[in-house]
Amino acid sequence: HIFFGDNVPLPEEEAPFLQSVPAVKCFTGSHRRLCIALFLLVPCYLIALIPYAVVEGDSNYVSVAKLWGGLSQTIRKFMFMSNVSENYWIESAMRKATVVNLGFVHPHPDNIFVTRVVELFAKAALPVIVIETTSYARLQMYMVTVVGFIMLVVTFACPPKVDRKLCRIEQGLRVFTFCTMCCGCLTVELEKDSVVPLIVLGVSAVIVPLFFLALAVREPVSPVNVQQCSTSSIPAKSASEAVIIDGAQGSLRFKGVSN
Repeated sequence: HIFFGDNVPLPEEEAPFLQSVPAVKCFTGSHRRLCIALFLLVPCYLIALIPYAVVEGDSNYVSVAKLWGGLSQTIRKFMFMSNVSENYWIESAMRKATVVNLGFVHPHPDNIFVTRVVELFAKAALPVIVIETTSYARLQMYMVTVVGFIMLVVTFACPPKVDRKLCRIEQGLRVFTFCTMCCGCLTVELEKDSVVPLIVLGVSAVIVPLFFLALAVREPVSPVNVQQCSTSSIPAKSASEAVIIDGAQGSLRFKGVSN
């Protein structure tokens, strides 16, 4: 109805309206044009947000050149037009994550980009799912559980921390979160007074922490191998441009000097 307007009319008794201004009908007139504009702009906004989200919003690590250069590299990679593994967004995320030695909580530089991108989209999707599906409890819980499952898989496939003990603890927390989401699915599927979801939640609250705590204890104690990464320099026409473009965003290589 948003795209085809009156060609796909809504039933009069079900036509939604703005609660604060009942005269404004949803998905008609100006509201419909606004929905179409947001439908086109929000994906563009989220894509432009990625390089800043992976560096925790620190614009010192993402210059304009690296913003557009990384977008071009990503598009060419997805269209199989380039075999080059270099990507300014990924390198900036690695450099930001390794600029300070955080010891046993030091993030894994090889996985930091994937971890933060998944977190970004999960944080954007969950509020939308919860708000838009308030009247559909079953659909809401299944969609929330799918998001939780994706985050669970990413946590195991791409360990977020260098220290293996801390990784086990984070993986255990993610598994327990997924179990609570599954209990929510059981709640909407079973009878109203069923105690099964409560029992499953209680069992999960005992077994999951103990299991992953045991895994963490069994992991060998070893010094954390902290990596320090630097982004590649962007080609510039002159040395002064190289300093302005790269500056804090990447490593400066000029006349054999590395910063």
